[in-house]
Amino acid sequence: MSAANLSANIAIEPQATHVVREWKHSAMLMSCRFDPLGRYVFGTSGDRSIQRWPIDGDDVTALEGHTSWVKSAGFSPDGATMFSVGYDGKLILWETAAERPRPLQIVDAHRGWVRTLAVHPSGQTIATGGNDCLVKIWSAEDGSLIRELKGHERHVYSLMFHPSGELLSGDLLGNVIHWNIDSGERLRTIDASELHTPHGSHGSFGGVLSMTLSRDGKYLAGTGLYDATNPAGGVQWPVAIQFDWASGTKRRLQTAKKIGRCINYRGHYHPNGDLICGLGQQIAFWRPDEDEPYHFLELPSHVLDIDLHPDTMHIATSHFDGHLRLSRMNRS
Repeated sequence: MSAANLSANIAIEPQATHVVREWKHSAMLMSCRFDPLGRYVFGTSGDRSIQRWPIDGDDVTALEGHTSWVKSAGFSPDGATMFSVGYDGKLILWETAAERPRPLQIVDAHRGWVRTLAVHPSGQTIATGGNDCLVKIWSAEDGSLIRELKGHERHVYSLMFHPSGELLSGDLLGNVIHWNIDSGERLRTIDASELHTPHGSHGSFGGVLSMTLSRDGKYLAGTGLYDATNPAGGVQWPVAIQFDWASGTKRRLQTAKKIGRCINYRGHYHPNGDLICGLGQQIAFWRPDEDEPYHFLELPSHVLDIDLHPDTMHIATSHFDGHLRLSRMNRS
């Protein structure tokens, strides 16, 4: 699975997807990420660590520097630097492939939890968002603050850079704000409020948990939960809302009622057009013009995150049971 063999245009056969490798950690793995060169898979954990495994091996390396749950990670385009954020309010810069990784820099990024980050396509800046309702833009070189973006009324749950360099930020209330980060201008707001459920004294549930753009640029999908009659008790449905990118209008709700009441934590568009998501104990596959998944892969534990390898053939899933599982799709 070397970088020389990576391809963005592989035809796949999702029905043949199967688990090919798994790694075990002692605590739940909240998120998973492949580095851009496809050498490693990382799992961020509830025990304050990040675990690094080589794709073709079992040797594990722990990255320790956060003082609370580590929520997410991202990379410079060349794969040399990794960025992580956590519930300790920190943004940490790491050398991705160091034999004994130590924080290169620790930044006090937000007041309270940092829930999400995204790396600009140029690799020059990083965006973070969290419970202080702010989106912040940082220098990837030295971790200095460049700009604060104010506009969200509730927690910022997800971030995504468009290939153009413009930024999308999604919050608990289901608002997706489209920003010009150079000027700080708010370009538009996309209504994903179906991902938010108010629930009396229990507060708010849901939110835009992830966003992904189709490879042809036509569709934006936001994932989460909807129609939650009792979200405190787990009574809700997983969903991806598909939007037309150009107009920002909703095209369809891509649900998974065959799976049952769970949450769609994160999704990725495959180059073939499929939307691939981790929800419940499954990986689910949707065609772009269909409301229900056409295929599921059953897994042993609840999926908390999902990532697509640069070769577009392998899928990583991080799980509540502490496993990180690697699944492979066959070529068609």
